[in-house]
Formats: sequence, structure tokens, C-alpha cells
Amino acid sequence: MARSWPLVGRGDELRDVAAMMGRPGTPGLVVRGPPGIGKTRLVTEVLARAPAARFRVHRATGTRAAATLPLAAVSHLLPEAGPHPADFDLLRRTSRALVANAGPRRVVVAVDDAHLLDDASAALLQHLVTASPVFVVATVRDGEPSPDAIRWCSRDGPTEQLDLGPLSDEEVHEALRSALGAPVSGSLVHRLSALSAGNPLLLTELVTAALEEGRLTRRSGLWRLTGDWACGRALPELVRDRLDRLSPQAYAAAQLVALSEPIGAAEVEAMLSAEALEALESEDLLVAAPSGRRRQVRLVHPLYTEALCATITPLRARAAYRALADALGRTGARRREDALRLAVYRTEAGEPTDPELLLRAAQQDEALLDRGVAERLARTAEESGGGLRARFVRVEALRWMGRSEDAHALLTDAPIAAAPAALRARAATLRASILLVGLNRVAEAGQVLADARADLTRDPDADPDVVRAECAGFDVLEAEFRFNLGRISDSVAAADRALCAEHARASTRVSAAAVATVAMTWAAQPERARTVATGAREWSRACRPGGPGVAVENLLALTHSLAHLYAGRLDAAQRLADLGYRRALDLGSEALQGQSALALGHVALLRGRVATARRWLREASALIERHAPAMGRFGTAYALSSAGEAAALAGDHTEADSAGPRAGDVLPPGALLCNRDRPRVWAAAAEGRTATAVRLALSGADDLAAAGATLFEAMACHDVVRLGAPDRVASRLDRLAAGSDSELVRLWAAHAEALVADDAAALDRITGEFARTGTELLAAESAAQAADAHRRAGAPARAAVSAHRSRELAGRCEGARTPGLALAGDPTPLTPREREVAALATRGLPDRDIAAQIGVSERTIHNHLHRAYGKLGIRSRRQLRSILP
Repeated sequence: MARSWPLVGRGDELRDVAAMMGRPGTPGLVVRGPPGIGKTRLVTEVLARAPAARFRVHRATGTRAAATLPLAAVSHLLPEAGPHPADFDLLRRTSRALVANAGPRRVVVAVDDAHLLDDASAALLQHLVTASPVFVVATVRDGEPSPDAIRWCSRDGPTEQLDLGPLSDEEVHEALRSALGAPVSGSLVHRLSALSAGNPLLLTELVTAALEEGRLTRRSGLWRLTGDWACGRALPELVRDRLDRLSPQAYAAAQLVALSEPIGAAEVEAMLSAEALEALESEDLLVAAPSGRRRQVRLVHPLYTEALCATITPLRARAAYRALADALGRTGARRREDALRLAVYRTEAGEPTDPELLLRAAQQDEALLDRGVAERLARTAEESGGGLRARFVRVEALRWMGRSEDAHALLTDAPIAAAPAALRARAATLRASILLVGLNRVAEAGQVLADARADLTRDPDADPDVVRAECAGFDVLEAEFRFNLGRISDSVAAADRALCAEHARASTRVSAAAVATVAMTWAAQPERARTVATGAREWSRACRPGGPGVAVENLLALTHSLAHLYAGRLDAAQRLADLGYRRALDLGSEALQGQSALALGHVALLRGRVATARRWLREASALIERHAPAMGRFGTAYALSSAGEAAALAGDHTEADSAGPRAGDVLPPGALLCNRDRPRVWAAAAEGRTATAVRLALSGADDLAAAGATLFEAMACHDVVRLGAPDRVASRLDRLAAGSDSELVRLWAAHAEALVADDAAALDRITGEFARTGTELLAAESAAQAADAHRRAGAPARAAVSAHRSRELAGRCEGARTPGLALAGDPTPLTPREREVAALATRGLPDRDIAAQIGVSERTIHNHLHRAYGKLGIRSRRQLRSILP
């Protein structure tokens, strides 16, 4: 970890304060803010950057001890003669001495914690502000009493005011990344932003304590929190002091709120005594906000919740939940969610509860990703007579918690043979999904599906509509099964059957749409995929309440993002992925966070933002790999390979070379990873082994064609185009574009055709189309190829324009390295002196002024410009301005 935390998010403030110090008419500045917000750090940084030749800086600090003695805090500023506070000329003589000793430099007096100054010291600052050229900068803590002179400076005086606010999430991210020296997970940023409320001091304390206690670890190059956050001895002092002031009765009341928040105001009033409620309100520990017709109450800050929950004992927690249940019951529990909360409270209190209510509560919690609570509620419901339905909810919760072995064992022991057809089908679907995704037993999963389908269709007592509905569910798993094996066409066909099934449930259609959207996109039909994803929103609404759950809805949003991406709508893809990532952070789900990070990484990769892509894809790899038993191994392999591709484009051959083997180790035998070869292709290209890169790309394209992954086949062919061998794939790309509804595939084919024809003008047009879609790395390469074609055609001016455009686009690609970019060459074929003269000419300077500026004759300038015009194939300065940056 870095020795000191970086100053982030204060760039504007640093510039503003520095500018004020340099303005003679500005007498001073008061920097205000809560404790730990960074007031002292900001002033210290400004003064450290102030050049000694311009400023003479004096510092002072207010303290409670110094405040007992007049002028003690500023005694070092006073003149040697006559420092007695009774000397009424002292203030004037002090300011005069400070200025005289500084010479031509401006005097700056910086006072930290000015609210702690004694009255005499505060009066000196007031005098310096009003009757001297000295610049005073003082820090003042919000909510603290101050001497009258300091209050006057802060409110009514001529000084400027600066209120420091909390750091944003992005600034917290920057601080963590800089201090920890490596990328950090989004969930860590989100959690620490909430706990610290953007306060730099709190942030530092929390991270330091987490590092010391081993709860903050670095894995796969990514810092993230291990286990639950615990406040224990790491509780910041200001939080501990505030809680220590509470009486035992008020502390217990605060624990009740912490366990239940947000809680209705009516429940709080029914549950807490008037004295306890008054104590919490007097300490400003409670905040209330409207929720529909109710007001919901919570603690003022998450740190208090963390601290209070960490100190409650199991017996006290049971009693607290009993009190919460009684309070909720007394208020009527009229909302649907109130009944479910009541079930949770009764269960946590160890009291008997209706199993049907418990099961409904478990299903709601499971749908909202609170898997641990869902499993406990479902187990209690099963023990209370909830039957197979409760067992299935337990299995689903365990599966999503990553406990696939436990889920499979629980399902195997279930009395399924004599169950009705619908429950037998549900058991088979669950078992096949666990085998396929969680346990990587692909062949066994396929057999379970086949046997279940045969059992259901042969059952003479089964309702035909139930059979059709359950078979549609089998088709969804069949589509997922085929997709994981790399049989894309078969996956699309199975998903289509589920989507079109007459009696399919709405939840089945939503799940089918999630699989179909990916499979159709992979088959180079992203526009069709977008239509399916849009329709799934209606089916999802039809599922509520008790719909497909957050996990499926989030997956559907991300697959919709993927369809947008490869349809060439990168901005729409970015919006959906951003939305999914924020929702995952709010839900606290690392699994969904990993999926969303993968989508964001792919948007960045297609844009050509290689550093951004590496950050997102590293996060995705680490999180998806951690949750592979719940999410499946295909996503892990895909993320690893994608991260390898980004590394190769950034010139990191070590990470790129290891990505393929790591991804291959994750997948079951026979599975095809669509982006498997891309890290090796671009690593070879970066090393100058272009022939090897072309061979790998062509071989990969053939494998992808056999799997029906047309999009990736076209992408591999376009890699060949980018590597300088368009003639080997142009006709193939043309054929693939004809069978695709993707604008990107069409552009890839047009790019190949323009290169084969050596059509510089067409390459310029394609550059514009790539740039319009947001694929800036492809646009930069196309512009470089256009520049090369223009040069060969004897059009140096047009070559210069294309080369400049290439470099401008490449500058947004965060250090990407590809063979195509190298074709841009020098944007202008001019000598250094010719370029210097031409650059001055583009600024509108006449020849005589240019000559005077660089110390040559006007005729020499004319000759330099004449030669430059000839080399560039132009005739005027106006044309010159269109070429040079």
C-alpha cells in the first residue's frame, strides 16, 4: 500500500485557492467542512505548491490547550518587541513586520482549526484580513463554536468561502486505486463510499483497519473485501464516541432499528419508549424518509448499523426480532411485504410460523438475491410441512450460493418418484441445471433432460397442457446445454421452441429469451436478438409478483446489451451494462456484478479502450470465477479470454499468453469458446509474427463456422483483414454479411473490400462509419490504411489528413498496439524546420512575423512554405490548416 493517501477530487479547489493567493485584492479564504473532509490536507497541498519566490508562508494551529492563553497560537508571528496583549498597537505592528520581512513576496498566514483560537488570536486574523495586504487562509470545522472574529470572517467579512464536500464514488475509486497500487472491485468502492460517506479520513481509517485485519485482500490482481465487514476494534473514533454517549436503553433501541432498517415510523413508535426515542433523536442518529404513504426510519449512517449489529448477542437478537414482530403486528401489517417481514421476524425469533407464509417469504427473498435468508426460511417451511415446493426453494438458494454439491444431494434425497408430473419436471430441471452449471457434468445433465422429457410424455395421467409447459422449460435448458457445447445453431433452435411454445409460462419465456438473445447474437443476428430481448420485458412484467427473479432479469438486460453492442449501438450497450452494474452494487451481488463488469469490458474492448477494458475484464474474471459454481464456467472462460485479448492489444504478452490455457482449463471437454484464439492472435501480431497471427485467425474462423458462431467467425476473418491479408477473406466476409443483420459485420466486409481494391476514398468513408458506431480502434486502423493508400496514389495532402485522423482516434485508445496503426506513419512528410514554419503559418502569422520569430529572412520562410506545399500537394494556407493539427 502507498505510504500516504493521494489527494483526489480537489483539483478545482487547488486551482481556485492558488489563484486567490495570487490576487492582491483578495484578503483571505475560509475553508469549511466536517471533521476528516480534507480541509487541512487541501491547504497543506496548496502551500506546498506555492513557489517560495512569490510567497512567504507562516503557519499556525488552533488547539484547545493554546486557547487558554491569549495569543499563544500565534505567538511566533508577533514582533520581538512589545508582544504584550495590552499593547493596542500590536496588531498593526505585527502585520507591518510580517510584510517587511517578506520583501517582494506576498505574505500568507495559514491557520488550521481557527475555530479553536482564543479571542486575541482571532482578532489578529481579523485585522490581517481587513487592514493589511496579508492573505489569510483558515480552516474551520462545521458545527463548532468559534470566536466572534472568526465567525465574522466566515460569514460577513471580505474573505472568500470554500465548503468542502464529500468525495464522489469515482473519486473514492481513484483514491483506493492509487493508495492500494492495483485495481479495486466495484463492490469495494461502493461499500467504502457508503461507509465513509465520501469522508477521506473515514475512508483511510476503514481501509487501514481492513488491511490490518486481513479482510481486504488482493486476488487475481484485484483488491476486494473478503467476508463481511466487521466494525469491532476498527470502529472509527467519532462513531464510537457517539454510541458511547447512549444510555443502555437507548443503545438497545438503536440495535432494534439497526436489525430492521428501514422500519416504519409507526413501528418505531410502537416498539420504543418515549425516552429511548428522544435519546436517539437528540443524538441525531435517526433519519426518516417518505415511502408511499408511510415514513421509513433508518440510522443516519451505515457505520452505525454495522457497529450496532456487530455487538448484538444471539439471545438479544432473538428477543429483538420478537419485539419487532410484535410491533409490526400491532401496526396491522397491511402491506404485502409486511406479512413476509413478519415471517422473517418470527423465524429469526424461533417462533412457529405458517409454512405457506414462510415459503412465500423465501421465494421473495430468493428472487431478490438474499439467498441465505431464503434458504433458512425454506428449510423452516419444509420442517413445518412445506413439502417438495419448500425443498426446491432450498435447492435453488443453495445452488445460487455456490453450494452445488449440497443442492444436488438435497435434490437426490427428495421423494420425487411419486410426485405429480409438474413437480417431477421441476426436480429434473433443477438437477440438470445444477449438473450443467454448478458441477460441470455436462453429459449427465443432458441425460437427465432426455430421461425427464421421456418420463413426462409417457405419463398417461399428466395434463397435456402441463406436459407442453414443462417441455418448454426443458427446451430452455437444452438451449443452454447446446450453447455451452458451442453448438450455436442448435441452441437457437431450442430457444426458439421455448419462445414459441403455446403453453409456456411467462417465466419460461423470459429465461428462454436470455439464452436466445446471446445465441442469436453469436449467430450474427443481433437485431433479431434485440427484438427478442425487448419482447421479454413484457413477459417479465407478466411474471410479477414472484417473477423470474433479479438474477434472470439482470442477465436478460446484459444479453440485451450484448445484442446492442454487436448491432453497432455501443452507446445503448453501455447504458444497459452501466445500469446492470449499479443494480448489482445496490443488491450487493458479486455474481451479477461480475456479469455486468464483463459486459462493460466488452463495450470498452470494442471501442478500443484497452486500459479500461482490462480493468473491467480483470474484475469480471475474478468475480465470475469466484462464483462459477452458481453461474457456470463458460462465463469465467469467456472473461479470462477477453482479458487476455485486452492485454495483447496493450502489449502485455505474458498475460495474453496465459489467458488461453487458463480459459481452456475451466471448460468441459468438447466445449468451444468463441473468443478462444483472440489473445494468441493479437499477441503474435504485437510480436511481429503476422503470418502466425493470420494462420491462427483463419484456423479459429473455421472452428467457429463449424459451431455456427457466425459473428465470431466474421470477427476472426476481420482480424485477418486488420493483419493485412484482406484478399484471403474478402469474399467470405461478403457472404457472412449477406446472412447477417449486424451493421458491424457489414462494415467488416466493406472494410475488406476497400482494402482489396486499394480504394483510399472508400477507406476514409469506412473510417467515418467505424467512428460513428464508436469502434474507434477500428476507425484508427482504417484511417491509417487510408493514409497508406493515399501515399501510394501520390496524394500526400490527403495522406496527411488521414494519418492525422488516425493518430487522433488512436489517442483515445489508451495505448493500443496493432500492426494497422503503424501504417499512419508521420502525418506530414516535412522536415522539422518546414513543419515549424507550417505550424506557425496555420496560426495566421504572416511571413515577416514568422521570420522575426525564428530569426531567418522572410524569403527563407517563403521558400520553406513553397517546399511544404509541394510535398503536400496543396497551394494555400487554408489547405494547410486542414492537414496540420
